[in-house]
Amino acid sequence: MNTKVIAIVAAIAIVIAVAAAAILLMNGGSDDKKDEPVPSTSFSITDADGKTYTFDKPLDKVVCGYSTSGGPLMTMAAIFGNDLPNHLVGVDNSIYKYRTDIYNAFCNQVPGFKDLPQVGGIGADWDTKYVITLKPQALITSIHHKSTVQANNVDADLAKVGIPTIYINYVDEDVDKATSSINMLGKLFGKEARAKEVADYYADRVNSVVSSVSKLIEDGKITRKTVYNEPLQFGASQYGKSCGDNYLQGKVIYMCGGKSICPVDSQALNDTAVLAADPEVIFFLGSDWKNGNDYLNLGFNGTESEAKRVIDTVFTDRPGYDGLSAYKNGEVYSLAMTISREVWDFSSFSYIATCLNPDVCKFDANQEMKSFFDRFMPVKYNGLWFFNYSDNSEPVSSEIKIIDADGKTYTFDEPLDKVVLGYSGSGGPFTTLAALLGSDLPDYLVGIDNSLYKFRDDIYSAFCNEVPGFKDLPQVGGIGSDWDTKKIITLQPQAFITSIHHKSTVQANNVDADLAKVGIPTIYISYIDEDIEKARQSITNLGKLFGKEARAEEIADYYAEKVGAVTSKVQSLLSSGEITRKDVYIEPIQYGWSKNGTSRGNDTEQGKIVYLCGGNSISPNGNNTLDDITILASDPDAILFLGTKWASDADFLKLGFEGSESEAQRVIQSVFDNRKGYNQLGAYKSGEVYSVGFVLSRDVWDFAAFEYVSSSLFPDKMSFDYEGDLKTFYDKFMPVKYSGLWFYDYKS
Repeated sequence: MNTKVIAIVAAIAIVIAVAAAAILLMNGGSDDKKDEPVPSTSFSITDADGKTYTFDKPLDKVVCGYSTSGGPLMTMAAIFGNDLPNHLVGVDNSIYKYRTDIYNAFCNQVPGFKDLPQVGGIGADWDTKYVITLKPQALITSIHHKSTVQANNVDADLAKVGIPTIYINYVDEDVDKATSSINMLGKLFGKEARAKEVADYYADRVNSVVSSVSKLIEDGKITRKTVYNEPLQFGASQYGKSCGDNYLQGKVIYMCGGKSICPVDSQALNDTAVLAADPEVIFFLGSDWKNGNDYLNLGFNGTESEAKRVIDTVFTDRPGYDGLSAYKNGEVYSLAMTISREVWDFSSFSYIATCLNPDVCKFDANQEMKSFFDRFMPVKYNGLWFFNYSDNSEPVSSEIKIIDADGKTYTFDEPLDKVVLGYSGSGGPFTTLAALLGSDLPDYLVGIDNSLYKFRDDIYSAFCNEVPGFKDLPQVGGIGSDWDTKKIITLQPQAFITSIHHKSTVQANNVDADLAKVGIPTIYISYIDEDIEKARQSITNLGKLFGKEARAEEIADYYAEKVGAVTSKVQSLLSSGEITRKDVYIEPIQYGWSKNGTSRGNDTEQGKIVYLCGGNSISPNGNNTLDDITILASDPDAILFLGTKWASDADFLKLGFEGSESEAQRVIQSVFDNRKGYNQLGAYKSGEVYSVGFVLSRDVWDFAAFEYVSSSLFPDKMSFDYEGDLKTFYDKFMPVKYSGLWFYDYKS
């Protein structure tokens, strides 16, 4: 072989080696050789573009793109907190050029953030060569940014030096894609636990809104309202781009029960189109654009006076806008532009749903944002992110107005301080009021109905022993037994509050009618449907009635977050086929083994909880006592026994403040020893026999039942800390200590 040929072969070999090295870098260090296994610390992720990347260890230095327009920066801030700057090589221009209020907040409050290099924006002042000198391990950006990235060859140029371009996705306003993006970032940076916490918070709030709205539409309780949405980027003088039902804020509006008048995608509508459509609702979007125009500024620098002034100009300067139905009917709202396609856009769902249907959707977007910032973000929440333009022009009323679970509207001049309760131990207001009022509870009651002291003696005794003044409250009996309406009237309550489940008994005994004659309203709450939004409404209604709104929101958030985490996870697993429903037999062991207790179907109480947790009650809908033949023939996959301190001489299952494992084991064992054939049931033989406190349903603490049932039915897929969460609830809200036995896994 001559010298020239040898030189050519050598050159080719060098090119091949360089190419192989580049490929090796782009794949995180894996060359797929059989004799060189991937290090045990390596991990892989699949991004929103469907590409899979493998890395030897977590990343610690990256550059971001489209950071405040659906990119990764705010999610990284929630994951890292004050350590955020340590994981960046620079900041792209979408924050310092177009979201200066956010940029300044981070510069002022996060040490080291203001010193990060400004790396510009792709398609504007971006310099790929400069970015490469900063040695990032990856460029992470929004899938919405992909066309710009590719048009400028940024991904291709970075790939040449082994820097992958990784995409995340909030732009589709899809919960699964958003949570996948959050969890992917957690995995990339070795912060999986923190990312899961953020993702769960996000998914719980979005799912609670979307599922509630979907059900309201399905049930015919609401119909879609026509909506015009516009970013007031240029004030009244130029039209911002509206979004259709399939895109960004337009999609959020659609998922919240609205219908955009914009056809599809994003386009500026002219006056003719807007006036012809005459939308029922208008949403204006604001941000700190810093573009020289008289724009709507919402966010960290927003103020109500400025927001009102700018929106005023739209209706004074655009001909005919003051004749729009939305304007005349007081349905003009505004929210920050940045509260979409982002980790905190759950609050836009809450705000928009509440604005569109305030009678049936009562989410507190502002409080949710504050809670998110307090819990996850390294900067403080302040400024103005939501603004009800129409409300700002109306006088503020000090009256208290609620719509109860029966659909009735009640108005009071001031908070209540003397009420009587019904169905307290069976889904009534007692437990929620205890959480709201704490040790002050007795000061707000004129007496106690008999469902506690007669049927839930362990709960009654705990309150008598630990809450001063509680044991001295008059016992007012129970409707249909020893209730005396005349006596109740002499106690002069401002209202009678009870469970919607109690309504038929109330009406059958004319209690509501007799109380109404002397001006005492009967107000209903609802936990019986095991519906997050009905429960939330009940909690917040009680908060309004007693002047404890902030405390009520805190309790409602805790409740909704816990229940939502379970139901959204179960629904996801069922949809993906990772789990299938298990048949479950549910029975309160009220009479020991000798008499079968009343089972529940999928539509009510514990049966509804079982269904929402992935089970399927073998009982028909409603409450039914099943005979042994039916139970044996059904041969359920799992059994859920319910226990409490019933007032009877039977050998019942006692769970609650006075429960013990030895007694629970003995009573449940007696069922399988004495009921013929029960020890041959599949659930018994496979060890799927569980028990939970009977009162942990249709009440403010039933989140723990959701967590227990789902964890019991599918332990490989779900593992919630039901006892820890219930104890936290007691420590945080209740005036009595958590003790006893509320959950028990039977040991055959």
